[in-house]
Amino acid sequence: MVSETENVKRFVSDWFRLELIDGVLYRHKPATDDRPSYLQLLVPASMKHEFMKEGHEGITNGHYGAKRTADQVQRRGFWHGWRRDVKRFCRCCGNCNRYFRGQLPRVAPLQPLVTGAPFERLHVDITGPHPRSRRGSVYILTCIDPFTKWAEAFAIPNKESSTVAHVLVEQVFCRHGMPISLLTDRVAVERFHRTLNSLIGRTISENQRDWDTLLPYIMAAYRSSRHESTQYSPNYLVFGRETRSPADLVFGTPPTSVPANVDDFIDEVEVRMKQAYALVRRHLGIAANRNKYYYDLRVKPATFPVGTWVLYFNPRKVVVANTQGPIWSLGLLDQ
Repeated sequence: MVSETENVKRFVSDWFRLELIDGVLYRHKPATDDRPSYLQLLVPASMKHEFMKEGHEGITNGHYGAKRTADQVQRRGFWHGWRRDVKRFCRCCGNCNRYFRGQLPRVAPLQPLVTGAPFERLHVDITGPHPRSRRGSVYILTCIDPFTKWAEAFAIPNKESSTVAHVLVEQVFCRHGMPISLLTDRVAVERFHRTLNSLIGRTISENQRDWDTLLPYIMAAYRSSRHESTQYSPNYLVFGRETRSPADLVFGTPPTSVPANVDDFIDEVEVRMKQAYALVRRHLGIAANRNKYYYDLRVKPATFPVGTWVLYFNPRKVVVANTQGPIWSLGLLDQ
């Protein structure tokens, strides 16, 4: 054993965690506070690059950073030094290196909005106009559940109220039910928009006319990756399980136990989701406080000394025919 390689010695020390199932070698990942123990495929050296590629590109990932890519890899496989290899792989990704977006200035303290149940509140917004796609899409309608972080993005040809209403009713409300409250117009989705734009920018073609065909794949990647605030993927919190990805079909999945009947399955899922939701509430509270603290550190409030010429908002009190929008007036700030 002294003459063996370092990797062999490491596997010998982990011998009690290894299990051979149908000729495939797996490793038992120890349980954590929010995750039960599960099996990881022991990835051969010849398959590491392809394994990391499946965890960084495609329908389940969408060129996310090293942290989320590592989560995709760890969920399915293991080899010694895998985290270091994933970081190096992401640093060498050409699509990621060619795209970078700056940050907007922060002019006011952050006001976190928290919720306590799935689809209790929905945040809705519209981005665009974008380059007109071959299908005639110009805008993107986004809808986010702040509890599960489940997000939808729909390409639409215009932002008329009838268009938006039809999409929300047919694609969201009919599937997930009616929310108690619906918040619109730049409420809490700017961070998601930055993520969405960066994912589109890393995968879009040069003519930028296929962006709407990429949306379903980008959103699949977003919903399958673990969110930093909840520590769960949106898929898990909505479906009670992780969805199967192309990587699972290529590399296989470990066998799982099947409940004896439907009632046992329902009881098992109910207990598991109650525990997950309780942890999500705790994680969301911690994340909200953390995000507000670090966000406010970089806030630079706008100040206007007396005597500064400014534009001030004068809302309409009387409806005037053939006019639209508020009145903006140029005036001298005297108080």
